[in-house]
Amino acid sequence: MLLLNHSCSVWRNTAVGTNGRRQVQELYSSVRCLVIPMSSQTTIQENMEPGRGFEIHMGPDQDIKVGDKIVWNGTGHYVKYIRNYRDMPPVSHIELVCESGVA
Repeated sequence: MLLLNHSCSVWRNTAVGTNGRRQVQELYSSVRCLVIPMSSQTTIQENMEPGRGFEIHMGPDQDIKVGDKIVWNGTGHYVKYIRNYRDMPPVSHIELVCESGVA
């Protein structure tokens, strides 16, 4: 298993009531993760601003969707896409490609 040395919270835009209104709400807190900044070259290749690209690794069973907001160390990181490495023992996990501070 990966060394998930960090902890974050997961926020998602969810329906509130029955009138069609939506609101960003915290779904999970204290989620084990590993946050790694992306190199400037990789960030540019992923069409993101240099210094804002991050890879966030989580356990394979974590409920994450594109567009979710991951809050780690006081900063919001928005999930752009997910790489699935499930069923790949001994390092099964999901890798989130995120951009910080951009909704």
